[in-house]
Amino acid sequence: MEPSVLLIDAFNLTRRMYEGMPDNPERMAGLLTLVVRTVERECQRHSISHCAVVFDSHEPTWRYRASAAYKANRKPTPPELLAAVPALRSALENAGISTLLVSGQEADDVIASVATGLRTHIARIIVLSTDKAFLSLLPLGIAVFNHFEAQFQTPETVQEKYGVRAEQLVDYWALAGDTSNNIKGVPGVGRKTAVRLLQAFGTLDAMLGTDMAADLSDKSLQSALSRVRAHQDEALDARQLTGLITSLELGLNLKSLRLQVIQ
Repeated sequence: MEPSVLLIDAFNLTRRMYEGMPDNPERMAGLLTLVVRTVERECQRHSISHCAVVFDSHEPTWRYRASAAYKANRKPTPPELLAAVPALRSALENAGISTLLVSGQEADDVIASVATGLRTHIARIIVLSTDKAFLSLLPLGIAVFNHFEAQFQTPETVQEKYGVRAEQLVDYWALAGDTSNNIKGVPGVGRKTAVRLLQAFGTLDAMLGTDMAADLSDKSLQSALSRVRAHQDEALDARQLTGLITSLELGLNLKSLRLQVIQ
């Protein structure tokens, strides 16, 4: 069997499971069992040979240091779930499933770095998460699977939902903002205007460097472009926050992610 890799966004999976379970003394034990069974089932579903369940670091990551507003609108992860991380990792590893937790790094960046690092010699890499940030990996040939809806995300579904290509998503959020992560974009540029700008110019960099403004017949688009240029720093900061880091040096090898058969 050709190697195939499944990378799982741990808290994206486990938090939703945890919050859907009855609040009783058996809750955590039930979660451990459910998580292991779910990961095993997904590995079977996708005929996976290598897998890692990736956890967020407990320490504040660089995005929180760069922006005090980052994710400030979200409910914090339940303390009980944070406290259960060692038990979750132990349960998974006892079942022969690798786990990763990199100090000071978000799981998103770890997953993106592992996936992009492996893609040159692994034909099939799947990220299991509902986090829309991973959609920006689609142009690299990395698949994104929504476990809760049991379906793959595709360039077509991205185009249909956002009105832009997958490779334009980070620039789209830089312009329009990303409310789910409490990241503000360019003032006065909403989602529809961001789509129109990207249709006209292709990228944020092109908007900032182009001399086409005077040639635009659409005055509203010309006005929007002027706003982007006037708020260049905000747009670039937002792009940095919404983009995934794909170059973390993790010192991993494929062998360390191989699923183990536990007797």
